[in-house]
Amino acid sequence: MKGYGLVLSGGGAKGSYEIGVWKALQDLDIPITAVTGTSISAINGAMLVQGDEDLCELAWTNFSVEQIIDVDENQWQEKKVYEKHFNIFNIFKSMFSSEKMELTPLKDTLDEYINEERIRDSYIDFGLVTFSLSDLKPIQVFKDEIPKGQFVDYLVASACFPVFKPIEIDDKKYIDGGFYDNVPVSLIESKGIDDVIVVDISGFVPKSKCSDDLNIIKIKSEHDLGKTLEISPKQAKRNIQLGYLDTMKAFKIVKGKIYYLVPNISNNEEPDIGTIPRSEIRKNLGISKDTPKAIKRFITYKFFRIIESHMDIEMDTNTAICSAMAEMTAEIFEIEKNNIYTLKDFNYKILTTFYEICNSKEYEEYVKKIEYIVEEKQMKGYRTKLRSKIKDNKKLLLAYFSQDTKNKSQWNKLKRITTIIEPDLMIASLYLSMILDLNKGNLSKHQLMGKTEGYI
Repeated sequence: MKGYGLVLSGGGAKGSYEIGVWKALQDLDIPITAVTGTSISAINGAMLVQGDEDLCELAWTNFSVEQIIDVDENQWQEKKVYEKHFNIFNIFKSMFSSEKMELTPLKDTLDEYINEERIRDSYIDFGLVTFSLSDLKPIQVFKDEIPKGQFVDYLVASACFPVFKPIEIDDKKYIDGGFYDNVPVSLIESKGIDDVIVVDISGFVPKSKCSDDLNIIKIKSEHDLGKTLEISPKQAKRNIQLGYLDTMKAFKIVKGKIYYLVPNISNNEEPDIGTIPRSEIRKNLGISKDTPKAIKRFITYKFFRIIESHMDIEMDTNTAICSAMAEMTAEIFEIEKNNIYTLKDFNYKILTTFYEICNSKEYEEYVKKIEYIVEEKQMKGYRTKLRSKIKDNKKLLLAYFSQDTKNKSQWNKLKRITTIIEPDLMIASLYLSMILDLNKGNLSKHQLMGKTEGYI
């Protein structure tokens, strides 16, 4: 069958991520033939097939817990009821308890906004999974198998987590379909669809349920999407944006491990890693002529292995290394992740942050403390204090290493220790030094501190 099947995994409040995925698929003009979902993703899927993605996004970013669960919102948040209920012990305990929360508000809301006729008439097929407690068996159905007038009942049944009272349909009780299949790939496969997009917000896609013949594109975030039962409009907005960006990454519009970078915009945006002598790299890592060979080999090996683990193998080697080093630098500097950057913009952001740090009172105090510790080599607890200072504030130490530090044996030792316990910091230090050299004459300190006309 032509077109893609879209599989949405269950994940409670993390489900907002799936709305961002859908928006990106629409922008990329990816043809979707069928959607399957379990739990919250069954509700998401129904709304998307219905053609109401804007309404679904509005719901995620404005709903309160009282519109979903029969519980007082203040109590839910203040006592963190979602944390109490979402652990394995309480989940199984609740399955045999009569004290359960009601999903009546959710059903009432869906009765108002779900348009069963539009879903049935849509050219996109729709399927869901729930589990019958009465028959102790899974129920996997597509829209044409759901009895008319019971669409909302089946949606709520699919999303009925065990801490909630089971949903009754025709005198039978149903709970969350995630207990049988939280990522319903097999349901899509049953329709003869070979190209499948799997949105994984659950953290687990069972390989046993995926045929080797399927062409699977997996969309999963490297970022924290929040707690499963924590309803937060702010987190929902962030998740929608991440879903959009991760989909762009899955379809190779952007690259990156944890950031979103537009690759190969121009040839002069990235340092040429291949032109850097090994001697310069070793110097940056604190390796001198007096460093024992075994330590030299260990530090150099660790340095390149860390870079390799962050590389995108589909990029050319120089660009892949540059992107990996740039991401590590940006992460230490705590640069916003929910944006798409060209490498030029990314480097600009790194340099701006670097100069802001260097001009801060916090940095000035940090330099005094670390220089005192390094110089006073004989002080009691020297090694412990030094290690503590290295871990204390990585972004301040990164800025410090990119300045002209004193070339003494104890400073080399500081770099070597840092490479061993925080290798990403030394990689970032080298990258920052390179882009500082690359931008000499192009981006002055004065420009970076506020006057950026003519650069971007």
